[in-house]
Amino acid sequence: MLEHAHSHFRLWESIASRGGGAVVLERIQRMIADLAALDVTALAFKGSAPQREVAAQYIAGAFVAVLRWWLDQGAKLPPTEVDAMFRRLVLRGLEGGVGRIGA
Repeated sequence: MLEHAHSHFRLWESIASRGGGAVVLERIQRMIADLAALDVTALAFKGSAPQREVAAQYIAGAFVAVLRWWLDQGAKLPPTEVDAMFRRLVLRGLEGGVGRIGA
């Protein structure tokens, strides 16, 4: 997603300048939440169904916040670097959260 956003940065600027950024980010967040729900299960996240849903929403919300910050800053950091930082933070958050990964 970050690579795609980076390659379409000018489109983001156009959408955001016309006030459509919120709509686009809302749609992205829903898509990321659906994907994150699959990842949470694949990571063997321990917890109830509501805890897994909260974890998926946590990941999606955090991703959209990072994506928006990165784009609003001009997408200067390489997408791979942003991705690595995001993954480290999310995995730490899940490990210390309502469930345990692989435990």
